[in-house]
Amino acid sequence: MTYFVLMLIAVIVLLTLHHPSRNIASKTGQTVIGICMNALEQTNKKEQRKQRIITMLEDNELLDNATIRDRLDVSARTVVNYMNELEIAGQVEQVGNIGWEVRYRIKK
Repeated sequence: MTYFVLMLIAVIVLLTLHHPSRNIASKTGQTVIGICMNALEQTNKKEQRKQRIITMLEDNELLDNATIRDRLDVSARTVVNYMNELEIAGQVEQVGNIGWEVRYRIKK
């Protein structure tokens, strides 16, 4: 009987140690690290693209959304977001009010 109880306890301990839920913290940690790395990569890409926009504007006096979009291979909305951020940072200014009239240049 004692042998049976010891075997039962050993099986329970082994099952507890190897149970998938024990690895949740490890998997969660890996997931968080993966998410953080992805966010850093996206931020890095974004900053590189914004720097490319500044370089393009230094080479050209005025650029429109379509030109920037084509050169960076991003969506029109992405260009608008980047340009808004660059305007807020005081690096560029918008020339024109709406639609096809809008161009961007380095803020002087």
